[in-house]
Amino acid sequence: MNKFLERFKIPLIRVKYNYLYLKRNFLFKPKSFLIINKFKKKRKIVICGNGPSYNDFESEYLQGKYEDYDILMLNSGAIHTNLSINFHIFELFNSNEENADYLKKISQLDTKTCRIFRPRNVDNVRLVEEFNVKNIFIIKEKRVRQNNISIFYKDLDQFYSDNILFCRSSIVYATLFALRLEYDEVLYVGVNPDTISSFYSNPDIIHNEVHPTFNKVGEFNSYDIIRMITNFKLFQNTVFKVHQKSYNFLNKKHS
Repeated sequence: MNKFLERFKIPLIRVKYNYLYLKRNFLFKPKSFLIINKFKKKRKIVICGNGPSYNDFESEYLQGKYEDYDILMLNSGAIHTNLSINFHIFELFNSNEENADYLKKISQLDTKTCRIFRPRNVDNVRLVEEFNVKNIFIIKEKRVRQNNISIFYKDLDQFYSDNILFCRSSIVYATLFALRLEYDEVLYVGVNPDTISSFYSNPDIIHNEVHPTFNKVGEFNSYDIIRMITNFKLFQNTVFKVHQKSYNFLNKKHS
């Protein structure tokens, strides 16, 4: 029985991913990524995690550094930052009250920011439509399989399609998003996998939970996936860096 299941595991996963892809296209009517190209201003981009080391980067940025970088923020970090953001990628929460408060705050932010909204359901879309949020987009995306490196790389061969490829965590999505917009350099800041606290939370709170980016799907966690991406043939000419105060996951393996 185990051999039978193993034989059909990969084809079944492909069927599942294709079903989710078609379902999303039917429900949300996403747009081609080309619609957001106009928000790209520079050749380099900073992907901002929400870890405490982000504060060091923000201080340096406000002193005039990193002027040749675009800025990408994830989720709630965008309503707490002092930076001018090019791209804000976000999902909603499970609570309608929490979502309403979040969307209200977003609607009061810089209208020049490109908001990439990733809905979970139709109710998410309806709620967003109730708020006057400028430059908000649902773009085409397709999940890639990460069961092993050969399957993952095979799926990455679809890279130059009309979709943003993605898998799992926000930081992986942001990486593939930045690469699809053909940035020459990707700089990661605010990456602190040793704590689940954020740059806008109380630093004195002690957390015992394991950071979600350590969780594995198949053989790999988020950092394994990003390292695999950096070694993929299409991205050999892209520069990947980690801010000096952030955790350099590009050179370290995680269990």
